[in-house]
Amino acid sequence: MRNGRCRFHGGKSTGPLTTEGIERILIARMKHGRHSGEAVAFRRRIAELNREARAVMAFLRGEGV
Repeated sequence: MRNGRCRFHGGKSTGPLTTEGIERILIARMKHGRHSGEAVAFRRRIAELNREARAVMAFLRGEGV
């Protein structure tokens, strides 16, 4: 093998060593992206906008005075 180990008895994988290899593994492991940082930030922003909209509606109804 390239790393000098026996492929049957050489031990566990050392994992990807290059930046490209690490990115390739991350992409291969991602199933849907629902928990990615971008998706989480998007859902938090939507929740924030919903809270603001509820506050505005409560104010317009006279509940927030």
